[in-house]
Amino acid sequence: ASTTALPTTGVGQATISASAGSLASSNYSFGTLVDASLSITKAQAGAIAVEPILPIVVTNQTLMQQQKNVTSAVTSLISSVNQRSLQIDEQKNVDPNLDLANQ
Repeated sequence: ASTTALPTTGVGQATISASAGSLASSNYSFGTLVDASLSITKAQAGAIAVEPILPIVVTNQTLMQQQKNVTSAVTSLISSVNQRSLQIDEQKNVDPNLDLANQ
């Protein structure tokens, strides 16, 4: 069988031509082949609502706040180390096995 219909064929009718072609069988007999008509109708377009994906906006203010947070954390760490160093300096007998990291 063959047809004149293509993917770009518009709404309407297209012919389907029947022919035996390579159709053959020793077990079956094929009667008269009849042409037919293909009906092409409009498809209903559908739409799906999807929540929009909002972009993440990083502003200079956000970056500046993050920088302040890091600076504050580093300053606190330095202060803590300095205080620990002063405590060790003030001790007369410093334990050589003192682990500063876990104090």
